[in-house]
Amino acid sequence: GKKLFMSDAFGTAGDKIYRFDLTTGESGVFINTNGWSGTAAFNNPRGLAIDENGFLYVADRNSNLIRQFSAETGAFVKNAYSLSSPQGLFYDYAEKNLLTVSMEATSHRVYCVRSNGYYRVICSSAVSANCMGLAKIGSDLYYSSFQEQCVYRVDAEGNRTTVVSTGL
Repeated sequence: GKKLFMSDAFGTAGDKIYRFDLTTGESGVFINTNGWSGTAAFNNPRGLAIDENGFLYVADRNSNLIRQFSAETGAFVKNAYSLSSPQGLFYDYAEKNLLTVSMEATSHRVYCVRSNGYYRVICSSAVSANCMGLAKIGSDLYYSSFQEQCVYRVDAEGNRTTVVSTGL
């Protein structure tokens, strides 16, 4: 069936990933804050993405990691990538790459992360603070800014335009 995944950072009972089955209506905690990798625990999970192989990626912001799980069982696979404060995640099925926003101390960048671990900055100057959601349509990137309450589009040349300016 169709499944929807959502992260809950700073929940009263700890950070969690929820799974909702849109076909059956079943829902609940899919991955709890701890117990899946020894003493490891989520520390502010943000963006989520699923690849064509059935892996669920979680941008664990304050751990500076992108963690990999089975989207079917929730089993921890590995700490897939290490980046400074990853937030938004998007899996580009056409290019077979994971895109993420890294909230570094002095700059905010969108990275393309390949399965072999190779990183490539694809956008930096146009990305503002507190980027949460991330998507790609064609060659354009879209992201939402929590702080500015806007949705922006960044074209292939790095030019940023506002798509939604109020109401977030």
